[in-house]
Amino acid sequence: MSRLIACPFAAVLFLISHPLHAGFLAQDRSLADLDDPLIRSEILELGGYQELVMEFTTPTLVEVPLFSHSPGHLEFRNEGLRVRIEAQPFEHAGWVRGSNGRWTLEGVEVRGWTPSETHCRLSRLELVLDGAVVDIPAEAWLDVFDAPLRREELTFASVMRSRDGWRTYVHLQAGDAADARMITWVIEDGTYLFRVVDPVP
Repeated sequence: MSRLIACPFAAVLFLISHPLHAGFLAQDRSLADLDDPLIRSEILELGGYQELVMEFTTPTLVEVPLFSHSPGHLEFRNEGLRVRIEAQPFEHAGWVRGSNGRWTLEGVEVRGWTPSETHCRLSRLELVLDGAVVDIPAEAWLDVFDAPLRREELTFASVMRSRDGWRTYVHLQAGDAADARMITWVIEDGTYLFRVVDPVP
C-alpha cells in the first residue's frame, strides 16, 4: 500500500479558523459523472443511491463494523482498517449565506447546511489502512455541515470495502430535507481519489 500522511493538527486549526480557499477544493463528482463502471456500480450499493437512480444491484461490498460511537464521533474498524469521523458544534451560523439554493461560507459552497437553531461541522475524517494514515485533505471534509452521524439507534454513515480490499468507501448523509446530501469519499490502493456528492432521495 502507498504511504500516506495525515493533515497536521496545526493545518486543521488554520483551515477551521480561516476562510476555505476555493483553489483548495477538488471538483466534486456526482454518480452521473463517474466514468469508472466498477466504482460506479459499487457506489450504487451505498446509502440511498439505488432508490435515487432506480437501479437495484446485488451487494458486493463488505461492511466495516461500527466499533464505537458518541454524539460527536463514529469509529469503524476491521482487520487492517480504522476510520474515524468527528463533528463539532458550529456556532457561527451568521457567517453562512444562502443564495439561489446554495449555501456558502466566506464565498465557498458548503454541503449539507440546513436552516435550524443548531449546527455542526465535520472536524475529522481519518482513515488508517495497514498502519498508514491516508492523506484525505482537510478541505475535502471541512465544508461538510449538519451530518447527524447517529440519532437514537440509527447511524447515518457507513464504511464499505470491495471484496478484494482494494477500494474503500466512506459514506455519510449531511443535512436534512431539500439540503440533504450523500457524500462518499473514494479511496483506492491507499490513495484518496475524490468524493461523490448527490442529493438524498
